Amino acid sequence: MKIIQPLRAYFDRSVNPHAVQLIISGDRGPIPEWKNYPAYIYFDGRPYEEYDQSAMDKIAMVSDNYYKYLNARNNNGDSIKLSEVVNKSHEWKKPFRFWGSPDTEVVWKLLKQCGADIINTDKPGECRAYFNK
Repeated sequence: MKIIQPLRAYFDRSVNPHAVQLIISGDRGPIPEWKNYPAYIYFDGRPYEEYDQSAMDKIAMVSDNYYKYLNARNNNGDSIKLSEVVNKSHEWKKPFRFWGSPDTEVVWKLLKQCGADIINTDKPGECRAYFNK
């Protein structure tokens, strides 16, 4: 936060509506402590966690491991399970992303069909080209 403070105009949407949104993912720290962070720092929620309103206000998006929702051996997506978790996030009025999903057109199509809002990819050019077809 000490490093970010002088650059706040680049990261705080209350100062600059086009600012980059800072979202802490991975090791997010204890949920009850999220409220102690500046208003311009958000967190990546999980669909299986419970949140009070102050924590919910700090969640920018919800995400989970793609492979939790299908059979990882044959990589056949169970669109019902995928859609259910996305719908839960949407009930919270939060966008959803799956992380760890294969970077293939088949999976990108499946994620879109299931309502995922964010496609996690290491192939942004190919992914963009696919969706711009």
